[in-house]
Amino acid sequence: MTIITTPVYRPFPDPAKPRSLMWPVMDPARPDGAYVKDIVLNFEHLADGEGIPLHRHTGEEVLIIDEGEAEAFLGDESRALTDAWVHRTA
Repeated sequence: MTIITTPVYRPFPDPAKPRSLMWPVMDPARPDGAYVKDIVLNFEHLADGEGIPLHRHTGEEVLIIDEGEAEAFLGDESRALTDAWVHRTA
């Protein structure tokens, strides 16, 4: 396990989000080769009007809306998400 104390936000590599920032969190492999596998954790600051295109995951996803609002889709269902909302999709 790695303890990260300072987030490092970077510009999105996606030209559709020129004003948004992301912080991909990964557990780097230790000298003994151990690390946390099969987990993805991204913190995102999305600028007004910018968003994440519809996509699919092979695993589960958890959305945490810290500030602002968003719309999430799961199959044919959509849901408005607002501040401090935690939403799990499977």
